[in-house]
Amino acid sequence: MTSASHRLSTVQGARGIAAIAVVLAHASTVLGAPLHGIFRAGHAGVDFFFVLSGFIITLVHHRDIGHPSFLTSYLWRRLIRIYPVYWIALALLGLLIASGIVREVDPVGVLATLFLLPEHHPPLLGVSWTLQHEMLFYLLFALAIVGRRLGIVVLATWLVLIMASSMRGTAILPWAPDSLLWDFVAAPFHLQFMMGIAVAAVVVINRVPVPRVLLAIGIAGIACTATLEDAGWIAYLGLASKALFGGFSACAIAGMAAAERKGLLTVDAAVTLLGEASYSIYLVHYPAIAMVLAVFAASGTINIVPAWLMMTMLATTGVVAGIALHLLAERPILKWLRNPARITVKGPHHAARETA
Repeated sequence: MTSASHRLSTVQGARGIAAIAVVLAHASTVLGAPLHGIFRAGHAGVDFFFVLSGFIITLVHHRDIGHPSFLTSYLWRRLIRIYPVYWIALALLGLLIASGIVREVDPVGVLATLFLLPEHHPPLLGVSWTLQHEMLFYLLFALAIVGRRLGIVVLATWLVLIMASSMRGTAILPWAPDSLLWDFVAAPFHLQFMMGIAVAAVVVINRVPVPRVLLAIGIAGIACTATLEDAGWIAYLGLASKALFGGFSACAIAGMAAAERKGLLTVDAAVTLLGEASYSIYLVHYPAIAMVLAVFAASGTINIVPAWLMMTMLATTGVVAGIALHLLAERPILKWLRNPARITVKGPHHAARETA
């Protein structure tokens, strides 16, 4: 890789696999954890996403740090990456609410949900709680672009708060924090952003040894952590879960990125497309699953279909709906909004950007 603009197709493909893991976890949840709950650990896809976010933002924008002239471009790219397709997913959810398919709605958090503001209530679109944390990370990284020293101080302070929150040991629901300071700003999940930053740093300076071995360790570690969690040996969404899933995700990402840079690893176009559609899959799969369940409930066949077949249909619907949303809306919208005529691009390294 000669610049951060190089597209890491293997990492992109892994993002698609992580999105499918989340889809399987949610399909399993709504069905009452059938098949011995083997898909519950699919929530590790979220841990992977957080590490990956820290990695990609740092990889793509590390040369912007300390150069405030790049701040506008950075913020624009973050906003258009998150909000347009998110609002489309919200609109689709609104249609399900209007039709009565989705009934449990808390109107208190509608405005906060619309703009991904932190709140004490679960957001209207359930999965968007992770985007609230993403937006916090984007804003703090923006301070590093404003000033390198400012960024170091802010990120160091953030790390101290996260460690202090972790030592408090309080059990929380990350999608409904009691304290916006300790349970949101200082949420232990944010250590995974830090892991991603560290991975980007070693990848940029080409200091990743035996990358394919590291990738294998990461994959095996994620599988072992899932087994430990399913067996009840570590707490679901607990500190050990976050640390292990996050740490092994970091290993896998470092291995993939370094191996691809050395020409040791590639993926085919279908896997790359799945990765490109991962954000849309993540956003729209739950409404799609709700719609399918409503159809089966209305037909009276929901208790007749075998659990494995129902899981397959729900997961497939969620993934296909996400790919359709990506192709029909996300991709053309991003292409239009990323038109160079719409933003001022400064510096040779802004000529092209890795999808993030």
